[in-house]
Amino acid sequence: MNSFAKNSVIAASPPLSWRNLLAGIVTEEAQRLLPSPLPVWSDEQLVLRLAGNEPDALGQIYDRYAASLYRLLNALLDSSVDAEDALQEVFVALATCRVSRIRNLKSYLFVSARHQAFTLLRRRKREPSFEDVTVLEIAAPQNMSGESANAGQDWYALLARLPLEQREVIALKVWEEMTFADIAQVVRASPNTVMSRYRYGIERLRKWCQEENGD
Repeated sequence: MNSFAKNSVIAASPPLSWRNLLAGIVTEEAQRLLPSPLPVWSDEQLVLRLAGNEPDALGQIYDRYAASLYRLLNALLDSSVDAEDALQEVFVALATCRVSRIRNLKSYLFVSARHQAFTLLRRRKREPSFEDVTVLEIAAPQNMSGESANAGQDWYALLARLPLEQREVIALKVWEEMTFADIAQVVRASPNTVMSRYRYGIERLRKWCQEENGD
């Protein structure tokens, strides 16, 4: 193709503009200029990539779970600084652990986060009144959902007034939308115990809200 014909083809193509991109008009040439989308790996694939020392694996796991883990840690520790420290320790432990132990990534991370929180609580000489945990291989919990920053701060203030065992159950149930059976596996208690902690905690929260609102 001579230069005139080549230039004519380019001139006839829709220009690469935000309007054209938003309208879905992308020429073949423009498509070559756009970055390729990152692959979306499943948790199982990410574990395999982590075991294979793939450089992007740890970062993708962090992007997927850091926010949820931080919410739980902040609820347990009532300190954003300690929550950040514990979150860092969770991923340091993940990077140096025996990956073959991880049967379910999400569950592994939540149990690891709880373990790190309890370690910090012991350092504060505020030992929990119920059995500590170790990192276990347990079943997968349900999907998680986000929470607005303002609502999250309100919850943190209320949760901080609850006993630790009620606080963590409510955090896992409300923020991470786990089932009682899944929470029971994380906290190493029976589903009935978990439901009782949740019910008593919610009753206290409602009472405090009514008192603050003058009801």
